[in-house]
This record gives sequence, structure tokens and C-alpha cells, in this order.
Amino acid sequence: MRHLFVLAALLAPALPLWSAIAGVPEAPRPGPYPAAWVEWSNDSFGGEMGHDSDDYRTNAFSGGAHHGRWLFGADYSMLTDYRSPGATSTRSDEATVTVGWQLLPEGSVGLGGSGTLAAGAGLRVAGDLGGGAVQNRFHDSVGYQRVDIPYQGGALDGVGYAAGSWMWLNDDAGWWTPFGRVDEQRLGIEITGAALASTGGELQSELGVRVLVLGRDGSLSLGLRRAWNGGHHASLAAQAVSRHEEGTWLVVGSSAGGWFYEAGFDLANQATMGHVGWSWGRGAARSDRAGRTEMEGIIGLYQGYSLGVQYRWQPTWMRGDAPLQASLLFDYRFGQYPGPAWNDNVVIVRQPVLGIDLSWGRPHDGFQCTPFTYVAVGIREERVRASGDFPRFPDQSATRGVVQGGIGARLYWGRLPQGETTARYGVSVLYEAWKPFSEARAVGGTDSDAYQRASGGLGLRLAATVAW
Repeated sequence: MRHLFVLAALLAPALPLWSAIAGVPEAPRPGPYPAAWVEWSNDSFGGEMGHDSDDYRTNAFSGGAHHGRWLFGADYSMLTDYRSPGATSTRSDEATVTVGWQLLPEGSVGLGGSGTLAAGAGLRVAGDLGGGAVQNRFHDSVGYQRVDIPYQGGALDGVGYAAGSWMWLNDDAGWWTPFGRVDEQRLGIEITGAALASTGGELQSELGVRVLVLGRDGSLSLGLRRAWNGGHHASLAAQAVSRHEEGTWLVVGSSAGGWFYEAGFDLANQATMGHVGWSWGRGAARSDRAGRTEMEGIIGLYQGYSLGVQYRWQPTWMRGDAPLQASLLFDYRFGQYPGPAWNDNVVIVRQPVLGIDLSWGRPHDGFQCTPFTYVAVGIREERVRASGDFPRFPDQSATRGVVQGGIGARLYWGRLPQGETTARYGVSVLYEAWKPFSEARAVGGTDSDAYQRASGGLGLRLAATVAW
């Protein structure tokens, strides 16, 4: 059943891989570099496809900029090591800044594709840069256990990198599905590679390949990335992170207008990571005729600490001039919440569903308030996991069928995608309820309690209508 959830997560159109090498600028979506971008990476953003250990590269903030042929990159990562076998419970922060130059500007590079090649250099600082205080303030705000472990070591190293990419797109825009023809789509493949070396002796390299579905201002991707790490590291925490991140990662990603979000997990050790971000000054990923689609819920806040994504698609046979509009939807949410009165336990959730969305009012320019409702069915997995020294229950899990529905309003502003306008943004406010087909019971010795319960709550989602 675990593999079924992994497959469902791979199909989720809301999850490009975070730059696997800190400080190396990587376009946040397939296609040309935007003028600037920022992103927040966290192991809890990984879609719960693997194991969120809340350790290693537990949190990171990064970004980049592109001007002419110049590239600028920056990364601030919080590194910990307290769960690996024989760990000495230590932490270190790393800040990396680089300046690069495109040796080969973006454009045709042969073999029917386009790509770029860049090289650059910069600095990496390691030590106590305040990451421990940031992590513990966040843990306090969501009711998680603090991670009070000492810092170890410090270093200042120079770094140098090389990075490149190549992308090919097909000429046929569209294909048939059981629900109808999907128009204005471009299928393609992208190959990326990068390597970095530091004056302190650290070596990092990676190679990735992914298949793409590309719109003018939106994308979906699925692929593999292989990371190799070695050499001398600035701290014991950095060494543990290097070993943890080395290997083959399965990654799924997408973008909608300025928003982008991606998640992945290591096929060997089940490590997980994800990021969410925003980009400015985006060039069109492709220049041919574009249609229009909606990508909603790049970030959605739900029960407890949970995130979610939702994609809505209106096939030709569902379109009409009537005010009542129907769309097919796919929704995937994940996260965790504290077990009710369960000492040192959390409940981890993964839930993909398919359904239908009904909204009132045809899209138009300017401010628009659109009431909507939806209903969907799918699968919900809940895993009881220890989160402290004295958990009430041992690790266990249950999977159930689930029905989910919601009602709310979407608030949009600005012009609909047309001409130079490629995205319109908004927010959705809604109330949702879900009911698993049956409850499950957590058992620990003679103690037991119910989970997989029916529940509901308010939700808030960011939305985008994009030129596809």
C-alpha cells in the first residue's frame, strides 16, 4: 500500500528539484532562468513520500538572480545530526554565496534541444549562524519538541562550480486521456548536471533527468537525480548531511505562474525534502499558442500542521456558457498533527483524492468572488509515530478509503491570462470535512485509542490561473 501512495504522490501536479548543491543557481522550473527567485526548503515539505526525520538539512532558505549572462546564487542551510547511528548530536549552519557566468547562453545547443552551461565561484561560511534559535522557535510555534544540541566547528572556504542543462520538447501539443483531449501541452525531457568543489576539500556533484509537461507559465515534471558527495567537510553535521543526501532521488515538481513547489525522496534511505518558492521576471517556457488552466493550492493549510495541493482541469466536454462550471480535480495533502492526548506521538497523514468541483460564475477580468463546492473520494493513510522519549504508542499505521468535501469562495484579481499576461492570482477560503470509511485503533500494551477519525476544519489556499 505504501507504493500506492508513492505513485499517487508522483502524479500530484504540485510537487523543479531544490538545488541539490547549495549555492549553485538552478532555474526553479524547466526553461530559461527568471530574473530572480527565492525558496524555502524543509524536510517536512517532502509530501511524506519518504521519512521526515526532522534532521540533517532540516531547513534552508535560498535564492538566485539572473542578469544578462551573470548568475547569482545564495543559500542558508541549517544542518543537524542527532538521529543517525552513533550520532554525536551536533549541528552547524552553512551560508553559501556565488557569482557565475553563462559560458553558453540559453538557446539551441544541438540535438534538437536548447540548454545552457555556466561556471562560477564564491564563499561558504560554516558555524553558528543562528539556525538553532530559528528551528526551535518554529518548533515551539507548532508544538514540536525542541532540538537543543551544540554547535561544532566553523570554517570559511572558497567554492567553485560548473552547471549545465539541456531540454528537448516535442512538436505535438496535446494528447488524449480517458476524460478527453488535453490541448496546448508540450511533452519533453530535461537533463541537468552540476559539480562543486571547496578549498576545504569538499566535493559535490549531481546528474538528473526528468520528463516534462510544459505550458507557457506552468509545468509538471517527474524524474530522477543522482547525487555524489565526498571529500573533507567543515563539520561533523555537514559530513552526516552529505552521506544522508548522497544517492538516487525520485523527484516530482511543478510551477504555476510565479509559484513553484517540488518534493523528492531518496530511493535507498527514504530521506525526504521539498521546497516552495516564488520567481520574478519569468520568460515564457514555450512560445506557441497557449490555453488556460487552473492550478490551486500550491500551499494549503489544513488540520494541524498539514499542507496540500490541488489541480483542477476542465475538459472540452465540461465547458459551457452557463454560470455553473464543472471541473475535474486531483487533491493531495500531507503533513502531521499531534495525537489527541498522546504523549510524545504525532500522526502523519497522506491523502490523495479524485473528484469534481462545481463553481458559480464564468471567469472574467478584474476582481472576482467565485463560490464553489467539491466532493472527492480516495485513500487516506495515517501513521502513528513516536516524537519524543516517552511515546504513548509504538509506531503503527492504518490505511482507509476516504470521502472528502468542501465549500468556500475563490477570490481573484487582475486580468485573465491573455497576451503578455500569463498568470492571475488569488486565494481560496473554505471549510472542508473528511470521513474515513472506518476508524482505526492505536494499541500500546493494554492501552488503546482511536485514530482515522472523521474531522474537518477551515482551509486557506493560494491559487493561480495560468497560461498553459
